[in-house]
Amino acid sequence: MKKILFFTSILLLFLLISCNEIDNFKVPNCTVKGQIIDAETGLPFESRIADNIALVRMLEDNPAYPNPAYVNMKIMENGTFSDNSLPATAYKFYLQKVPMVNSDTVRVQLSASTPQTVVIKGIPYLRIAMNVVHDSLVFSITKPAAVSYTGNITEIFAMYDNNSRVNDVFTSTLDSTLCSISFTPATQVYVLDKKWSFQLKKVFPTIKPGKYYFRMCARLSGADSDRRNYSPTIEAVYQGQ
Repeated sequence: MKKILFFTSILLLFLLISCNEIDNFKVPNCTVKGQIIDAETGLPFESRIADNIALVRMLEDNPAYPNPAYVNMKIMENGTFSDNSLPATAYKFYLQKVPMVNSDTVRVQLSASTPQTVVIKGIPYLRIAMNVVHDSLVFSITKPAAVSYTGNITEIFAMYDNNSRVNDVFTSTLDSTLCSISFTPATQVYVLDKKWSFQLKKVFPTIKPGKYYFRMCARLSGADSDRRNYSPTIEAVYQGQ
């Protein structure tokens, strides 16, 4: 009986040592931080919050692995992305279903000792500028000259929230925080390069005086996921009417 216990202990010890020898891979600990910017203006690209469709896609760039799997990172509302648990190797970074044209592909070598910063440049389909002036929502929409797409602007959304992270899926903390502004006909010629103004009370009938965060969104006809552009989020005080 003692011999059996002895040999059993030896076997378990051998298996434990073997497992330690096999499972000796380093934990992925490389860090990358990135920013998507407008190539023409140098300003941050504005996106939906952590969109499951619009992504930064990473592809390992190593001749030893000719068919690597994709790694996706979500884009935050200010166009930033990050990951701190990547293996040490070279990657190519590019955009997947992001409402931009002529975007970069960037190659970066990652190592644990040197965090990397990736800047991806592109041109959005639309640029949206907005402000709140005298209790009115004032905005304009322009199309960069580099964009040749000629579809119609089918939807324009105005949004507000008491949280600085505001978009069309993150406006549940207040009533009537999302409003679709209709244009007929909703063509580019009719909408673009004009200054529009709407009273906040008209757009949001239940809004009350106070400080809020406001944002605009416009969508071109076509695939919903890749032609929806946003304005920067601004902070403004609605004083009431």
